[in-house]
Amino acid sequence: MKKITRKLVILSILLIGFHSINATGISSYCQTVVKHFNIAAENASAIKLTISKIDATSMYVEIESNDADPVDLLIVNNGSGATISEADVSVAGKIRRTLTWATAPTNVSIELLWSKVSMGGNWMLNTFSVPFDATCGVVVADTEVPTAFTATKGAVTSSSVEFLLNATDNSGSVSYAITYGTTTVNTTGTSATQKSYIVTGLTPATEYTFAVTAKDATGNVATNSPISIVATTTVVPASPTPTVLATKAISVFSGTYTNLPTVLQDWYGNTFSSASLFGNEALLNSSICCFGYEFVAKPIDVRTMTKLHVDIYPLTLPSLSLGLTDGADRMKNGITLIANQWNSIDLNLSELTGANLATVNQVGFWNLNGSFYLDNLYFYTDATTSIANVSEINAINCFPNPTSDQLNVSAKSEISQIIVRNLLGQNVKSIAINSIEKTIDLSDVSKGNYFVTVKLANGQISTQKIVKQ
Repeated sequence: MKKITRKLVILSILLIGFHSINATGISSYCQTVVKHFNIAAENASAIKLTISKIDATSMYVEIESNDADPVDLLIVNNGSGATISEADVSVAGKIRRTLTWATAPTNVSIELLWSKVSMGGNWMLNTFSVPFDATCGVVVADTEVPTAFTATKGAVTSSSVEFLLNATDNSGSVSYAITYGTTTVNTTGTSATQKSYIVTGLTPATEYTFAVTAKDATGNVATNSPISIVATTTVVPASPTPTVLATKAISVFSGTYTNLPTVLQDWYGNTFSSASLFGNEALLNSSICCFGYEFVAKPIDVRTMTKLHVDIYPLTLPSLSLGLTDGADRMKNGITLIANQWNSIDLNLSELTGANLATVNQVGFWNLNGSFYLDNLYFYTDATTSIANVSEINAINCFPNPTSDQLNVSAKSEISQIIVRNLLGQNVKSIAINSIEKTIDLSDVSKGNYFVTVKLANGQISTQKIVKQ
């Protein structure tokens, strides 16, 4: 490339092919793309302009092509009294000019002329107004690695692990990469300030090994990276046992009752799967919108019912809308949920304004954005005998209590199943019978407190607490 004086002569000759793009008003940038606005081929392969501060009184102006077509660069007027380097320097494929001031300016106005061989003698003029400050970074190699890097495990749930991250770096910020399996998530934090980051979407009751790395913007990695962290997500507990008499419920989805035949409809954006929670089937769903249970023999009549019940265990789902369809969508909006625990929702059907309870086609869920478990979806009426009286009415008895090895269970009505669970809701024993009494061997069961659920053939249920000595 020729010296500036010669270029000015060339410029005066080629003014017929000169075009101007005014880029003033740019308040702060490090690089931008400039294009020849009326040549399609040049727009398809634009060049990139970079302005970089070197030190307190100097900056680079660089231009590079996206292809092999040679680029010519000329600074016509810096507007700030700078000394302009006489020769262009090629650095890593970029054409560079250097501007140097005796006293650091506040703002710099640059008129830049550039051309490519393929432009056929056309020169482009771009005018840039740039603040001379640290916004474009000092072009000095940063070789300092982050120090004092620590990564520890915070709160752990059934679907998430919290990481407490900290490191110190001269740049003022630190980037963290958390890798597990084939997945890597990234976050940034302030130097010497603890950062909390939560990895979500994990599988319950699963051990994960995480590798955590800290680095700065230049890519310098902390010497003790990666830090390995092992975390096991917690177990999703068994869903609550319904406390409504089977004769007073119309069940859609529950292992406690006999369900009406339904079709699970994906209205939009759902990923359904079946999940076994301590021997009880639940629905696991990840959703971005809505779905419904459609009755096979529709419509159904629920006028004798007063409430709609569902148990929801949210992993990432913050809230939902619940209701039914009777030719129109009837719902209650904004039902908030507490994460990582079972939320028992009892929706009064009277809240579904305009609903025709004699012609219900579906039970619907709307405004979903997250993952969750679902169980025990049913209509019921609360104008009934309390479940607390089931044991008394049917003379259900578990004895002796406390017991050592043998537990006797008896009732006036036929017993269909006996389930023994620990305090975490885990099944210890499950026995199917068809009689009014049964002796259960507990000699292989550890000492402690247990719940014994007695299911009768008539659909009624009673749960009693026993002590194994």
